[in-house]
Amino acid sequence: MEVSSNPKPAARHLSKDANLKADMIR
Repeated sequence: MEVSSNPKPAARHLSKDANLKADMIR
């Protein structure tokens, strides 16, 4: 997994997930 190698992209992924969840809640 490259998540460990690239913590920044992982954070971006988390942000995307949060946005998607917010959209779903809406």
